[in-house]
Amino acid sequence: MRCCMNMRVDGVLLCAVALAVGSVQAGAVFERDMAGTSWQDGVLVGDGATAALAYAPAHFEWMVNRNDVFDSRVFECDYVPHEEVMACVATNKGRSVAFLGPRERPTIRGPKDGNRLTLSMSAAVLRVRLWPGSDWTMPAIPRARQSLDTRTGELSERLDSQSFAAEAVSLIERSRDVMAVSVGDGRAPARRVFVDLARPDDPRYDGLAMEWKTAVGVVCFTQRMPGGETYAVALSAPGPATSVGRTAHFDAKGRTVLFLAVRTTRDAPDPAAAAIAAVQAAERDGFERVRADNAAWWGRFWENGARASFDSEPEIDTQWHVALHALASQFGKAPMPALNGLA
Repeated sequence: MRCCMNMRVDGVLLCAVALAVGSVQAGAVFERDMAGTSWQDGVLVGDGATAALAYAPAHFEWMVNRNDVFDSRVFECDYVPHEEVMACVATNKGRSVAFLGPRERPTIRGPKDGNRLTLSMSAAVLRVRLWPGSDWTMPAIPRARQSLDTRTGELSERLDSQSFAAEAVSLIERSRDVMAVSVGDGRAPARRVFVDLARPDDPRYDGLAMEWKTAVGVVCFTQRMPGGETYAVALSAPGPATSVGRTAHFDAKGRTVLFLAVRTTRDAPDPAAAAIAAVQAAERDGFERVRADNAAWWGRFWENGARASFDSEPEIDTQWHVALHALASQFGKAPMPALNGLA
């Protein structure tokens, strides 16, 4: 394991606490009847390398991030062995890049004042709708509910309207580093779902090479990052996919299972091939096996040191579980942006 010494977790902790206080239930399950509609209010699932914030702005939507998709032009990040990181923590001699001394500031490749932190960049947006578009076919805004079971690292969401009763289960399984989503309408098993995979709208990507490709049952794009690295996002596509600009679209009938993987040139010389292979391997295993492996990892996580209960303070009990879930979802693999881009 290798870690970056230039790291701050202020934003991570704030994110974890903000989720917990938004709507609390006793125990390890965080529930709310008013699902978030903006990036500040998403519910987090992750595996320490890949993470997604889930929203429900009238449809299911996930902003997917990865720890090594970031703007690396800001400063030179020196990686040191894990043992040295732990020794630094033990002696309390670590410092944030925000407090670099005069002799360290020349390593900064950004503004001369040297106070910028590594800038995170989102990798992909996944959207699943229950109607074809946003014109006259759009139904009334549904009621959106979310339930995060921190014991299994699994997020359940439900959209209820006069037109549909849609349900989605999403998780990111650690051993595969693959996101899995199962979505459908329990009242109408044959209902079609409409899926979009998009590269986020970020001006830092403008002018940098982007390319779509398809394999058997998979749609994938590669994107050059500002620092010269490349990342790829692959998504299983049960139906024929078409791409326009930074978005690809396909639709499928009935309950649909989707697998998504993000890979970079830090993972493999050909990140697209690596992402596609990861998706296809997860498809062969199937949703239920991926789901079971994810639940097993989280079961070990809570059993191996995160066990605590605050029976007399149910709000604190939920905050404890959500905060530790958020930290475990974001930390697990180096490198890591200074302000953690997974959330």
